[in-house]
Amino acid sequence: MSEICMHCGKSVSFGSGNFVNRVPNCDNYEDRLEMNVEYPEGEYSCANCERKYYEEHPQFECLDCGYIDYIESGISDNKCGLCKGVNWRKLDNEFV
Repeated sequence: MSEICMHCGKSVSFGSGNFVNRVPNCDNYEDRLEMNVEYPEGEYSCANCERKYYEEHPQFECLDCGYIDYIESGISDNKCGLCKGVNWRKLDNEFV
């Protein structure tokens, strides 16, 4: 395994300029192979790839119960999976 981004292959090691904002990935090598990531030997996502992922896969928060979910193609039936609420807020995901 190596200190590279599993999506773009850029170094995220100390001194690379990508070390501080790298995001560890807890999946093992075999799982990353099944997920078809570009660089399954990489154990991290760089900040740029992480930001791009969340732009393409937004998170929504249920305003009724606070449940947060990734929703690939919109909210299914507009109902929360926990409380069946219908009040949603799209999160900005500005943590990276």
